Amino acid sequence: MSGIEYTDVATEKAFKKELKVIFVRVISFVVIFALMYIIWSGVPDVRSEWLNMIGLLLSVGLIWFFSSFISLKRSFKKE
Repeated sequence: MSGIEYTDVATEKAFKKELKVIFVRVISFVVIFALMYIIWSGVPDVRSEWLNMIGLLLSVGLIWFFSSFISLKRSFKKE
């Protein structure tokens, strides 16, 4: 989150492109993690198990997205 992770982001176009890459990475992680969770643990039977899985995925996905977004924004402002 220091703002030095994205050194090649100097233009608005590069910023938007990298933002899309971050979004795709987060969505890919969430989907892959959900599939792996279902493969290893089986399909959740109870509603509370579904809520636990969805809550975990949303929490991790949102934290990852916002931390990457903040870093990207700082990198863009430094240029």
